[in-house]
Amino acid sequence: MARLRASPHAIAAGFASGAAASCFPLIGLHFLLSFALAWCLRGSMVAAALGTAVGNPLTFPILFAAAYRLGAAIRGEEAALPGAIDQAGSELAAEGIFSGSLEHAWPLFTTTMIGAAPIALATFAAFYMLVRWSTARVQAARRDRLASKALRGRTA
Repeated sequence: MARLRASPHAIAAGFASGAAASCFPLIGLHFLLSFALAWCLRGSMVAAALGTAVGNPLTFPILFAAAYRLGAAIRGEEAALPGAIDQAGSELAAEGIFSGSLEHAWPLFTTTMIGAAPIALATFAAFYMLVRWSTARVQAARRDRLASKALRGRTA
């Protein structure tokens, strides 16, 4: 990302958009969501694509479990036990995912979406600050390096 030719804000907004989009249980739509958010915030699309790597097979279980538990707390519900989630998954698999009956999966999905929103906001804020700060430092160091090379070239 240090090589991207954009302002620290654009790079940070793009990367943070991708990271925030990855917090939602919308696998397959993370790129589109991150591009839309980055576009609204005048962020870099390349940085947004890179930011979606925050959501990956290693982090999805943690992100989605945390989002579900937080969503259940926000809704004032008790989080379903893992057995209840397994049962809902088994029933959905037995009926077929495209059977038209999503009565078992829909409550899990909506609760996870509700919980993902505050996690995505916190993720956006954290990555925006970190990436903006680091990008500004890297770009300033590069400018200084190039200026000193140019100055040495004139005196030689």
